[in-house]
Amino acid sequence: MTFTTDCIGGAGGAGWSQGIGEDLGDLAFIVAAWQLEQLDLEVGDKLVGLQTANALKKAYRERLAQLGDWMTRMKDDKLVVPEEEAARVDYAWSAADGEVSASDAGGSMAKESSVYRVVDADGKPVEDLRYVARREEDGTVVYERCDLRGRYAWMAIDKEQTLKRLQEEYPGCSLGVEVTRDQVSAEVARLQGKLDDLNADSELELLGINRLLARRNQALQLASNIMGSVHQSAMGIIANIK
Repeated sequence: MTFTTDCIGGAGGAGWSQGIGEDLGDLAFIVAAWQLEQLDLEVGDKLVGLQTANALKKAYRERLAQLGDWMTRMKDDKLVVPEEEAARVDYAWSAADGEVSASDAGGSMAKESSVYRVVDADGKPVEDLRYVARREEDGTVVYERCDLRGRYAWMAIDKEQTLKRLQEEYPGCSLGVEVTRDQVSAEVARLQGKLDDLNADSELELLGINRLLARRNQALQLASNIMGSVHQSAMGIIANIK
């Protein structure tokens, strides 16, 4: 049922439009139907919010599992990992894509490094290459490939050029950085705090949904009672006519 406020407070009757027919039963039914519509919209919004929170929680849990794996693989409390994986990552729901997107928040594990290791397609350090050094030369940042003997084989002016040349030697490789146990532990604590906040928010959302559903049931029961009353009145009129 659809209606507008134009049918309320009109010139006909005692302030009611002739479309309502001066019938309080019709008016009560319209109000109950409007309440149902509004409550359905509110419930829908909260369900979308809950779905978003669940997607974010999944992303944080996966990241925490990854960090936990790093902790178990560390030697001397250090581990070389791909640079993009070392970034301190936060997550947000992208309404345009309908999925969770990650962003580099520029934290301690994502800071610019002066020494990079090269990791292969499986994320393992390339053993026959010492490192790639990042330094400034005459005000320009350059990247130098250093072999196991400590000799610089070539120089590049940016990361893109550096990776291109490295991947000619080691297909699928990427730049890696060294992370420490303290860094990873701090990141675990930060992300666990965000996950705890999301869990608390989700519980509040569930409580809100339950309250809205209770109100919806009341409005539905009211509409049903009104329809039942109208039906009984109609049947009484028919009986009197007979």
